[in-house]
Amino acid sequence: MAAKLPTIKSLVRLSLLERVSPELLVRFLRPFEDYLTARQVALDGVKHDHAWVGALHEVLITVDPEMPGDLQQALLDVADLASDQGHELALELAGERQMTLFAPGSEMSAEDLAFKLYLEHSDLFAASHARVKSQEARRFVDFFPREHRPLENYGSESRRVLVVSQLRRWFAKRNRSEYVDLRISETDAEVTFLIIHGRTPRNMSVITSAFSRDRLSFVPDKQDTVVFEKATGRLSINAQYPAENDFYRQVLGKVFFGKDDHFEPHAVLSCDVLLDDAEEALSVDGVADLDAVALREIALEACDHPYDLLVWKANDLKPVLPKDLPDLLRRARTVRYAKLALYFTGKKRPKIVSINPPNKLSYDRRTGDDVVREFLFARGFLRHPDRTVSYQRALV
Repeated sequence: MAAKLPTIKSLVRLSLLERVSPELLVRFLRPFEDYLTARQVALDGVKHDHAWVGALHEVLITVDPEMPGDLQQALLDVADLASDQGHELALELAGERQMTLFAPGSEMSAEDLAFKLYLEHSDLFAASHARVKSQEARRFVDFFPREHRPLENYGSESRRVLVVSQLRRWFAKRNRSEYVDLRISETDAEVTFLIIHGRTPRNMSVITSAFSRDRLSFVPDKQDTVVFEKATGRLSINAQYPAENDFYRQVLGKVFFGKDDHFEPHAVLSCDVLLDDAEEALSVDGVADLDAVALREIALEACDHPYDLLVWKANDLKPVLPKDLPDLLRRARTVRYAKLALYFTGKKRPKIVSINPPNKLSYDRRTGDDVVREFLFARGFLRHPDRTVSYQRALV
């Protein structure tokens, strides 16, 4: 019995291959023709029907050490952009660059546009992809400049090479491989850096047939997002580990502003307003587009003992706070973190906002970002930077 290789379903969706036009799909696959032909998937002289697409999909989702890395990355990147959100962001960016992507009166699906940008407009594709990933990121750690100065020459190749070279060395020392891909996009309000790098190498035992197993070794990739806000100079970082947050702020500070401590942690978030007057803190009065705000979770930490932590969770804690807080506050406490549910007008599901003082804020930024920040500022959860805090507290 021939061994059957294991598959990775998440590499590419069958629906993506079925929805893109055959012409664009074949052009996309052409650089990898030898690899596909060796696996009985021809690009020429065949009918590009559902059976052909099915055979192609089976090859692309098979765990194969010989699959070109460029093919795997391209499939993942195109899939990120082949959505309604990706379509809108790509058109918005094209408009900013005064580029025309469609002939008058023509139509193009989101899938076709993603492949077309990859094939014909690589710079626009990379910038659009970076913008999509920046909006998908939710948890950000904020740093503020010693002095507010504009971010200059971020598009220059020499600066890009300098940033990438430092990232490569740093990740290689941490056993993450030297692979780094840096993609930069810009809007009127911000500049986004999308950093694609390796994770720790993995080994997996995989089933190759009904009677055998094999060992698969690979380095998974990871995508981190760094956003520079033009109006304030704030640097917001979405990364997994505190060391990555710290290194990104140092590298970008050094390369673009000449100082690795240009960006500092400041106390911009506080949940202590919930202890002063919970009802007022959760009121939506004066904030347009919000119907209600519920307190889903709160953690109260003893000021004299950081390991004395009380955590409450409920669909809405607001009714119980006035009754139970006075007893709890006999010992001085502060709010270590809180989770709010913001109910937008006309929306059934709330937007969950997690607040971790002094500088970590997590929520879906794709919609309602301005409303979330307006509410947080209005109620005192979010404040303008006024004092620095320890790096240990800010990065944890």
